[in-house]
Amino acid sequence: MPKSYVIIGVSGAGKTSVAEQIAERAGLALHDFEDVFLETVGEDASIFLIRNGEEAYEVAALQVAKVILDREGVLVLAPGVTREAKVQERIKQLEDVTVVELFADTSTLMRRTGLNAPRSISMGPTRRILSDMVQQYRESYEGLADLVIDTSLSKPQYVADRILAFQA
Repeated sequence: MPKSYVIIGVSGAGKTSVAEQIAERAGLALHDFEDVFLETVGEDASIFLIRNGEEAYEVAALQVAKVILDREGVLVLAPGVTREAKVQERIKQLEDVTVVELFADTSTLMRRTGLNAPRSISMGPTRRILSDMVQQYRESYEGLADLVIDTSLSKPQYVADRILAFQA
């Protein structure tokens, strides 16, 4: 069994839910991006972004990613920070780690993130925008993961089963 798992993927893919299952079953510490952001920066990531802007958020997010990737256990990264070249290089340097990319189909992602809720037509074609964004993110993750899993039709515990069985 590896000493750590790095979980990457787009928003709504189930990263945190699956990571919780893995951490509990494998007896590993869980280091989720949102929690470590609060611990490191002292403010919720969403609130920090609103108060300080995108540029300051990106700097803080890279700092948080570095903190996470220096730890052992189940490491969950935010979708955007995983696209950064420095973060990808650090992930590739890690030893005794299984990197897992989780993804889901567009309908599932829309439901899980709340983007399927009624909205103003002025927001544009949400489904297409999300699909394009997911495609760009997934392309940027290419070659990082040891294991890529579609979570669309699976419960977190079954995805965790597959991940834990991967290196058993």
